[in-house]
Amino acid sequence: MSKHNFQVSSGGAVFKINLDHEHIDVDGEKISLDIEKLPDGRYSIIIDNKVYTCELINLDIEAKEITLRINQSLMDFKIKSDMDLLLEKMGIDQKADARTKKISAPMPGLILELLVNEGDEVKAGTPLVILEAMKMENVIKAQGDGTVQKLLVKKGESVEKNQVLIQF
Repeated sequence: MSKHNFQVSSGGAVFKINLDHEHIDVDGEKISLDIEKLPDGRYSIIIDNKVYTCELINLDIEAKEITLRINQSLMDFKIKSDMDLLLEKMGIDQKADARTKKISAPMPGLILELLVNEGDEVKAGTPLVILEAMKMENVIKAQGDGTVQKLLVKKGESVEKNQVLIQF
């Protein structure tokens, strides 16, 4: 049985989350959790007998950031795995090469918008592409600094996971 450990931060608060197939612990405290998918794509989440309606607004896999609408409030979360925390503690940046070479699709989807043009100079974190996947808009950002050499996709084009979208 695999166990997953994360650090989740939101609004200045930091939580340690431990998950396995049967339990979820938040800061060492067992939480009773039940999740049910609703017909409209939202989720009903029951945590310790309190009901919340949750909708995924944005998922940035590369930055490990997620935006959820919980009831009527938007909440941003930053997620770090044990490996992220270890590398951070050691002072090792996972993106040691600050120059971006290419951007690939993190999942299959549809290109909704290209936010840069060939010849544009970008910095790390610059939004490049909006990719729709599973009815969610995902903003794909530059992992480092670079100059856009070639756009390999067009607006409205379907892409596969790991397909190169932009070369630098």
